[in-house]
Amino acid sequence: MAIVPSVKYKIAYVSMHDPGDKIVWSGSHYSIYTALTRNVGKVEILGPYQPSVQLFIGKVFHFLALLTGKRYNYRHSKRVSKAYARFFSKKLQKVKFDLIIAPSASSEIAFLQTSIPIVYIADATFKSSLNYHKSLSNLTKFSQKESYQIEKRALEKSSLVAMTSPWAINSVIHDFKIDPQKTIILPFGANFEEIPGDSFAKERKPGTICKLLFVGVNWENKGGPIAYTILTNLLKQGIDAELTICGCVPPEKFKHEKIKVIPFLNKSIKSEREQLYHLFKEATFFLFPTRFEAFGIVCCEASAYGLVSLATDTGGVAGVVREGENGFLFDRKDRGDAYTEKIMELLKDEEKYKKLALSSRATFETYLNWDAWAKGLQSKLKELSIF
Repeated sequence: MAIVPSVKYKIAYVSMHDPGDKIVWSGSHYSIYTALTRNVGKVEILGPYQPSVQLFIGKVFHFLALLTGKRYNYRHSKRVSKAYARFFSKKLQKVKFDLIIAPSASSEIAFLQTSIPIVYIADATFKSSLNYHKSLSNLTKFSQKESYQIEKRALEKSSLVAMTSPWAINSVIHDFKIDPQKTIILPFGANFEEIPGDSFAKERKPGTICKLLFVGVNWENKGGPIAYTILTNLLKQGIDAELTICGCVPPEKFKHEKIKVIPFLNKSIKSEREQLYHLFKEATFFLFPTRFEAFGIVCCEASAYGLVSLATDTGGVAGVVREGENGFLFDRKDRGDAYTEKIMELLKDEEKYKKLALSSRATFETYLNWDAWAKGLQSKLKELSIF
């Protein structure tokens, strides 16, 4: 339920992206923007902005680094960051703002000249992602140092740092030496246009067919081969199971008569959005054996339907999947056997499965929705005397 604030604050939304775009950052920019508008105050979008010249120069440096077998993180360079600062500083001078919201915008705010309180929002830090995510692997030493300095400036400049998981907040505190008092763990919510009622959770039961759901745009990165192994394990155990893959097309070797592939669904198109909702409604388990992940919003979406998530304990996933509440976490080394055992255990215990469905929905209603996120943010701002 949205909050009705007694005072409407004037908020500047600082990002290179357009938060009105429902696709960018898996829809999180749009959700942050609308949650703030519903709950906190009037939000003015100052972007989008791309410093084309500086980005072009950065891309040249990146190309040169590739010739040596390295990478250059040009979006987190001083040249690009200072260009952002010039643009957004001018924008901020035109209107009197109470607060700056900067989602995933360390480059945009690192050199920003302003006395307005800044809330920095992200699901990972540069340090926690270094050599963990492919895009931040094998960087030149110069790029590593520069990227770290950019993020450190942004974190130090911020009045409040809101991260989605203990994994991310620990990096903020320990890798960047930020005062824990000005940090908060705030999980993101489900990026749904329409939030389902709780009837789906109340009516959930294992059923005669074990319907597995896998959603991801990258088969390998999201652990597709493990999802395939879970399916074949269940079939070998005599369980009538099927796997629906949505968002990507697996390699030919993973073709199976019990697999249904839906290459892509666009949430911005009503008919496709409704098709995705139907998949969550009908599934028995949600599989999320991801190889690396900053958070995992799709697990929020599964919880909204009372759907139990089975996920890899990696990165910030523990910020969204709460063990025994809305799902279970598995070691990154597991190739599918432990997942299979847990599924078989729950299929044999209908009462336990039903209780998990209800607690999954309760976790969504308490923590994993955007109004709860906005309420937590506003409460922390008041605690710090920013509001």
